[in-house]
Amino acid sequence: MSKDNTVLREKPATIWNRAFIAVFVVNLFMNMGQQTAHTLIGKFAGSLGAAASLIGLISGLYAGIALAMRPFTSPLYDIVNKKKLLAAAIACIAAAYTLFALAKSIPLVIVGRCLQGVGVGCSAPLSMAIVCESLPDDKYGKGVTIFSLAQAFGQAIGPSVGLAISNRYGYSTTFWICTGLMLIAFALCFICSDTYVAPDARYKIRFDTILIKDAIPAALLLTFLAMSYSTINALLTIYGGLRGIDGIGIYFTVYAIGLLVLRPLVSGLADKHGYVKVIVPSLILFSMTFLLFSLAKSIVLIIAAAVVAALGYGMAQPSIQALCMKMVPRDRSGVGANTMFFMQDIGQFLGPTIAGAVVDMFLRSGMTDVNAYASSYRFMMIPLIAAAVIAFLLRNVYKKNIKNSK
Repeated sequence: MSKDNTVLREKPATIWNRAFIAVFVVNLFMNMGQQTAHTLIGKFAGSLGAAASLIGLISGLYAGIALAMRPFTSPLYDIVNKKKLLAAAIACIAAAYTLFALAKSIPLVIVGRCLQGVGVGCSAPLSMAIVCESLPDDKYGKGVTIFSLAQAFGQAIGPSVGLAISNRYGYSTTFWICTGLMLIAFALCFICSDTYVAPDARYKIRFDTILIKDAIPAALLLTFLAMSYSTINALLTIYGGLRGIDGIGIYFTVYAIGLLVLRPLVSGLADKHGYVKVIVPSLILFSMTFLLFSLAKSIVLIIAAAVVAALGYGMAQPSIQALCMKMVPRDRSGVGANTMFFMQDIGQFLGPTIAGAVVDMFLRSGMTDVNAYASSYRFMMIPLIAAAVIAFLLRNVYKKNIKNSK
């Protein structure tokens, strides 16, 4: 057995153990830096002379890199100690922010964005796998929901704090601060416990080292969820401008605060009542967000949509993630997490693309701009309703796969 191989230990009895706390903070800092970079990178590239088309490419580049590399990085997740891989991924992100801080030209920004894609693409499934290995089996839903608060907190403060710092001290200082956060996260990776590595594990690129078949029916729900969710960021500011709604950005603030407040309150529902019993109504509730968008003529309905989204999406996403990981054997947790994020990436790519095509279709039919965008939001209720139907129809498949994998 190699020095990276560790014995399969008993799981902790409590959620708040050393590994969970360490990776929670790592994920918090990672999301703060990521949200700051997402907010600033377009403006930063523009300040260096990038044209609009190039700004769009740079903004989306990291996601494309993250998706493209998954078939090659996923086989590593269960043959190397995950905390060491996570540290390497965080180091990539730190290097990316360092390049942003030093950049005086677009090519260096592009290299940094690629490094960020590699780091984020690896760190997300690795941190989820480490968390799930550290959770008691009867507290998966609650643990994943609490863990997801790191992302919510990053979404809540990253963009606003990043913009405030950059406006006062400049882009370079802001990115140096992000680098510092990543270096702290890098050190915290080594506080995590060693993770289990099967003695006979080998690096092989094939279907079962990229995706786990039993987890796909649950991960498919994330594809539909991400399709709808991704259109909020892509279209809302444009739609708000067409509607003449001032201060549309309050949606993101209320939504983030709602997640921070509501997720702890609903964190144990899936463990207590069953995953499908939570997922189905939460998907339907989240679909109401898009109906509210389509009807909104003032900020009041936008705020209502933010609250509904925080509750609906806030229950649906971590419950589906926990369900996915419950179907994965402990020695395949890395590939299981990759399956989840692979399917989610597909939805994030398809959502804005489909929504934009729907807007164009309605515009060609003679609709006004406002009605075309409103109709597109109503159209994006369909993936969520479809996901709820799939979850209900496959409920026995989920129960079988959970039983067989543990």
